[in-house]
Amino acid sequence: MAQSIIKPSVHKVGFISPPAWFDISPTEFLRIAPKNTIVMQTVMRLPDFDYKVDRVEQFINSVPELGACFNSLAEAGADVVTQFGYPFSLAHGWEKAQKVYKNIQENSETSVLHPS
Repeated sequence: MAQSIIKPSVHKVGFISPPAWFDISPTEFLRIAPKNTIVMQTVMRLPDFDYKVDRVEQFINSVPELGACFNSLAEAGADVVTQFGYPFSLAHGWEKAQKVYKNIQENSETSVLHPS
């Protein structure tokens, strides 16, 4: 009787990192993730981005770039995409941020995980 060889599934996790930030979240995540996990990362491209609190409009205006980063990771094969280090819901308010994430994911089979 022939034994079937089943390849272990690989979990592909995409990370969207904030602009101009050396984000080690993907590396730290691998420390606790199952052995068959790989990570992909993209950095938001927002020229002249400033982290000052009084520049909240930058966060609000970054929705298209956030969507482009999500699409890039989804098209690259990520099973799930998450976004770290960027106070997105702080700028939009919790409910509006939830709508933004829902709209981003709407046309994709890839899931969005967002900070709570």
